[in-house]
Amino acid sequence: MTIPKLMPFEAIVCDHCGLKQYPRPRCARCQRQLGLRYFGLEMPRDLNHACLPQLIGSLVHDLRLRRKMSQAALGQTSAVNRSMISRLENGHAVSLMVLLRLAAGLGVEEIYFRVGNGRSKSG
Repeated sequence: MTIPKLMPFEAIVCDHCGLKQYPRPRCARCQRQLGLRYFGLEMPRDLNHACLPQLIGSLVHDLRLRRKMSQAALGQTSAVNRSMISRLENGHAVSLMVLLRLAAGLGVEEIYFRVGNGRSKSG
């Protein structure tokens, strides 16, 4: 089974002006400290659902590396056993509660999963 390459996106929303932007310390529009951080993933409609644990595991792995965290450090900040993080990153399914704890430990406040791209194809 081949796992599709999906394009995740990470963004921060300015609490003051509402501008969605790539992570940075200050808002590009109003120059205030940035607040809400969210992570999104757009999935194709024909995605094989058996691939979902592997996709989520690779996303958690990528986010953890972007934040320069070890599995042990993420485990401490999220109250999730390091072996559970390893299992997730290796494609095993975990509970929604574990995913929410890991998101909090990674500093992600909102997660969006969107099926399809919502764009119609014109011929």
